[in-house]
Amino acid sequence: MPEKTHRWRAWLRSWTSSRVRIGAIVAVVLLIGIVVSIVGLNESVRGGLAGVLDLNSVLGDSAHADFFPSLKPVPYSHSWYIDQPDMMTEIGQRDAKWLNQQTESGVAACSTEYLTVLDFGHPTRKGATGSSLDDYAMSMFGKQDAWRTYREIEQLAKTYIDSWMASVSSCPRLVLVMGTSNFAQCSKSVGPCDVYTAGKYWDIVAHDVADYVTQKGYGSRITGVWVGDDAETSWDPWPVTAQFLYGVRDQERTYQTHARMVNYGDANIGACSEVTGGCDGAWTPENVYDAAWGIGWAVPLPEAYTPTTIQRWVDVANVMSMGPSPREFMQFHGFMTQCGEADPLPLDGCYPAGESKCQFSPAVAYQRLHAADKRHPLTYATNIQWLQPQTNEPGSAAHPCF
Repeated sequence: MPEKTHRWRAWLRSWTSSRVRIGAIVAVVLLIGIVVSIVGLNESVRGGLAGVLDLNSVLGDSAHADFFPSLKPVPYSHSWYIDQPDMMTEIGQRDAKWLNQQTESGVAACSTEYLTVLDFGHPTRKGATGSSLDDYAMSMFGKQDAWRTYREIEQLAKTYIDSWMASVSSCPRLVLVMGTSNFAQCSKSVGPCDVYTAGKYWDIVAHDVADYVTQKGYGSRITGVWVGDDAETSWDPWPVTAQFLYGVRDQERTYQTHARMVNYGDANIGACSEVTGGCDGAWTPENVYDAAWGIGWAVPLPEAYTPTTIQRWVDVANVMSMGPSPREFMQFHGFMTQCGEADPLPLDGCYPAGESKCQFSPAVAYQRLHAADKRHPLTYATNIQWLQPQTNEPGSAAHPCF
C-alpha cells in the first residue's frame, strides 16, 4: 500500500479521536451549564426541571436522602409554646429528665450545653399602674385573653428553673431563652402601648431572671438567660418589629454582662403581613440580617423545618456577606425543629402536632444545615412543641418522607 495511503488513514484516525474528545468536552460543559442554570432559577421552576433531569440529589431536593450520609442522633433540648402557664413545674421536670437521658444513653457528652426557649406569645399592655413590669404583659402563645404581666412571667421562669434544677443530673448545662413573638404587638392593649418600651422591659425581665439564677447559686448549671423573638416576616412589618428589637438593644447596652437576643423566625423575604393585610414594610434581606445578627447582641436560630425554611436562612447569610458592600458573615448558633412526637424523636422525619405533612427531625436538620455551609457552629439543637399531648401521627418508619 502506498505511503500516502498510510498517512491519510493515520490522519483520519487522529482527527476522529480528536472529535470524540472534543464532543465529550462539549457535552460536559453543556451539562454543567444546565445544572448552573437550574440552580439559578426560582424554586418551583428549578424543582420541575431537576425532576425531569434527575438532578434533585445534586440540588439537595428533600426527596433524595441518599445524597447525605446515614443519620445519627443529635442531642436536642425541648422548647415550648407557653399557652398553659400553670405547667411550668411539670415541663421543668420533663426537660431535665430528657437531658439526663441523653447523657445516660451516650448521645450527649456530660458537659453538653443546651438551649430551651419558653415562648410566652406577643407583647401588649394590660395595666396602668405606672410600673412597666406590672403594666406590660405577654399574651401567652396563640392566645388573646390569657395574658400574664412581665412580673408574673418572671415568676413563671423562676418556677421552671427551680423545677429543672431539682431534677437534672450533674451533667447538662442550660441556656434559658425568654421568648416572645412579633405577631400583632401591642394589640388589645389597655392604655397606650409602645413596642419599643415593650422590648426594653422584656430585656429587663431576662436580666431579672438571670439575677435570680445567680442568687440561687445555679450559675454553673444555667449558664445564661437570653431574650428570644419568633420574628416571622409575615406577622408585624419590619418597622414595627424593629422597634421592639431596638428597645432590647438599648436596654442591653446598660449592662456589663450581655444577654443574646435569639431570632428563631422564618426569614421569608418579601412576605406580606397577615396582621395588617398589606405589603408595606415587607422584610428585606437586610432586615432579616439585622434582626438576627446586626442589631445589638442578636444571633440566629433558624427554623429548620423543611428544605425551604433552611434555604431561606442560608440565602440571607450568603447574600449579605457578598456584593459591593459585604457585611460580616451571619453564623447560625443552632436551629429549631417542631416535631410533635414523644422522645426520642424519629431520625429521618417527623410530624408537628395536628399536621400530616412530614418535616425535618433534629438529625436531618443538622445534616442539611451542616452540608449547606460548614461555617455555622450549630451549637444548639432544640425542638419546640405545644403544651399538649404529642401528635398521634404515625412514626417516620411508617411514613418515610426524606
